[in-house]
Amino acid sequence: MYKFDDSRFFCDINDGQAIIIDSATGIYFSMSPFSTQVFEALGAGAAPADIAAKLEGFGASADTSAKLDEFVSRLKEREILTDGTASSPPPIEINADQAKGSDFSFTFDEYNNMQEMLVIDPVHDVSADGWKPVLA
Repeated sequence: MYKFDDSRFFCDINDGQAIIIDSATGIYFSMSPFSTQVFEALGAGAAPADIAAKLEGFGASADTSAKLDEFVSRLKEREILTDGTASSPPPIEINADQAKGSDFSFTFDEYNNMQEMLVIDPVHDVSADGWKPVLA
């Protein structure tokens, strides 16, 4: 099973779409609402095989399991998901209409156009006394 690495990544879900920021690199990622639901289930510890079975129950094709494995691999490559410990499986909450409407496609886009700004953001270096910029 997997878990979301919240020590390095920040995730915000707005209107069902996940935006994930890598605080170490400044790269950020976005997902469709369907992919976000799958990501949330994975991050909560759901097994990919259980997610694939649920999607196949919605009418997904037989290659959905392979597509899901590729999605998981991409998340693990970027270290957004890490190996977690197995526990009792959480309920898998995926909206059937969104899944079908997305054609069961796992979208996961990567952006580096804000990388410099996100890495040097002084908000990350604020102490209890507040941010004290160093003036040259």
